[in-house]
Amino acid sequence: MLLIGMRGGEVLADCVPSIGEEIRSRKRYMETAAIFAALLCVCLVSYYRLTGTTVTHQDWNLRSYGVNSVRRIDEENGIKELTQEFYAWKPFNRVAIRASANKKAKKSDAGYRVKILDEMNQEVYAGEFHVKDILPAPDCRIILSTKKIIPKGKQRYRLVLEWLEGKSGKVYINQRSNEYIDTYEGVLTVNGKERMNDLYLQVYREYLEKWCSRKAGIVICGGIFAAALFLYLWLYTGGELRRILYAVRRTRVTIHRLGMR
Repeated sequence: MLLIGMRGGEVLADCVPSIGEEIRSRKRYMETAAIFAALLCVCLVSYYRLTGTTVTHQDWNLRSYGVNSVRRIDEENGIKELTQEFYAWKPFNRVAIRASANKKAKKSDAGYRVKILDEMNQEVYAGEFHVKDILPAPDCRIILSTKKIIPKGKQRYRLVLEWLEGKSGKVYINQRSNEYIDTYEGVLTVNGKERMNDLYLQVYREYLEKWCSRKAGIVICGGIFAAALFLYLWLYTGGELRRILYAVRRTRVTIHRLGMR
C-alpha cells in the first residue's frame, strides 16, 4: 500500500505542472479573446458613429464677415426700399443680411417684403422677414431660406427689400463700413439713391453631408483595430514576437541571396 501511495504521489506530482500550464494557457486564451472582442466592439461603434454623423456644410458664392467692418444704414425716414445686386455662379439656397431695430420697430414687429430677381427680372424668391427673425447679438443676421437656385454660369441677381406698410419704428440694415470702396460686384440702392459701397451680404448653399464615407470608415476603423491588436501582441508576447519577425526577415534575406546565386 505504501508503494502504491508513493507511486500515486509521483504521478500527481508529474501532473501538477501540466495542469497549471493548461490553466495558464486557458487564461491567456480567455484574456486574448476578451481583448479581441472589446477591440472589435469599439471599432464597430466607432464605424457607425463616423458614418452615421452628419455635419452642415456651406458652399459660398459671396461671404461678408466681421462684425467690426459693418455700419448701419440710417435714413431720416427709415429705409423704405433697398436693392442690392450680386452675382452667383454656384447653386445657393441661403441669403443672409445683417440688421438691427429700435424699440418702436421691435414693438410693432416691423419688417420687409423680400424678393430675389434674376437677370430676366423673373422672381426666384418671395417672402418676408420681421424684427423677431433677427438673430441675437453679436450675430444679428437674418437668414432667408430659399429653394435651390441654380445660376446659368455667372449670373446677376437683385435682392429687393420693401417696407411692410402699417409698421412703425426703424430697421437698420447693415452695409460694409468702407464707404468709398465697392467690395463686390453689384450696385446698392437705398430709397432710390445709389451708394458706392455694398450691403453686408452672404449667398451660399447649405447642405448636410456624412462626416465620413463608408469606405473611409472601414479604412480608419480597420487601421485602428490592426494597430491596437499588433500593439497588444507585441507587449503580450514580449521578445517572442520580435524573434518571429526577425526570423521571417532573415528567411526572406536568405531566400533572396539563394535566388541571386
